[in-house]
Amino acid sequence: MAISTRAELRAAIKNWSKRTELSDTTLDELIALAHSEIMGRVRIRAMETRDQAFTISSELTALPTGFREFRSVQRTAPTSGPMELYTPSVAAKTYDRSDSDTPLFYMIEGGQIRTVPGGGATLEIVYYADLDDFSADGETNWILTNYPGIYLFGSLKNLAPYIGHDERVPVWEKEFERLLTVMQVEDRKASWSGAPNMPRVKSAP
Repeated sequence: MAISTRAELRAAIKNWSKRTELSDTTLDELIALAHSEIMGRVRIRAMETRDQAFTISSELTALPTGFREFRSVQRTAPTSGPMELYTPSVAAKTYDRSDSDTPLFYMIEGGQIRTVPGGGATLEIVYYADLDDFSADGETNWILTNYPGIYLFGSLKNLAPYIGHDERVPVWEKEFERLLTVMQVEDRKASWSGAPNMPRVKSAP
């Protein structure tokens, strides 16, 4: 049975769990839990996004939607150069927060990027962002297309509180972990082999 869309994933969860009474609402909750865990744990090339014109106009700027982690941060205007990661304590000692000079350092504070000094700039950022989740039955994403078992077993293991003690749960958990490792190892090998690494380019608004 092919598993390439949310609808097919729902059917597979019912089939593997032998729980045909599971509602679509429950299945979607299981899938959402799996998606959240996967996005929090993996960093693969398919999650890379590039924004070549990320605008900083004040000391604090909202991070991009779905942001997980920076890969690189470069300043392109008003001057070009690398942005260095600083901790809040070090940066606060280095520059006064009222300074309006060109930013040289950055840090993550909650859902925002803080730049020090606090002047305006344009940055080119490459970052890991969440892959699309599934808001419609026919939707998919890179992981579901290439490693459907990750979503299948990630969803199945989340059935544990619903179905109680079941000897299959440790098997599902083990297979989920195995497939996560396989995907990450294969992704690293592809990077090392010289395969093109093309981050998603964020479209201009």
